[in-house]
Amino acid sequence: MKSVIFHPNAEAEFDNTISFYEKRQTGLGLDFKNEILRSISVIHDAPQRWPFYKFGLKKYTLHRFPFTIFYLDELECIWIVAIAHNFLRPDYWKERLAKKP
Repeated sequence: MKSVIFHPNAEAEFDNTISFYEKRQTGLGLDFKNEILRSISVIHDAPQRWPFYKFGLKKYTLHRFPFTIFYLDELECIWIVAIAHNFLRPDYWKERLAKKP
């Protein structure tokens, strides 16, 4: 079974967004966390199912929150490159691809 590995910046995005939403409304950060964890579980179960983006990445768009998970389906792992807000500068995270695990 493949492991799921976060790029350190993707993990920081995840943690920072949980905090952001929790400050806006109690429980909303937990809702975001649960949505991400559920999405990663869905990705893990069928990583090849989701569409290609570019740079060899696949993408999974969340349903409730305006975020997309960009990931690489590697032989040994699923590498989460970014948990990107859909309205930020596109591809701001692409330099992370140079530092694959």
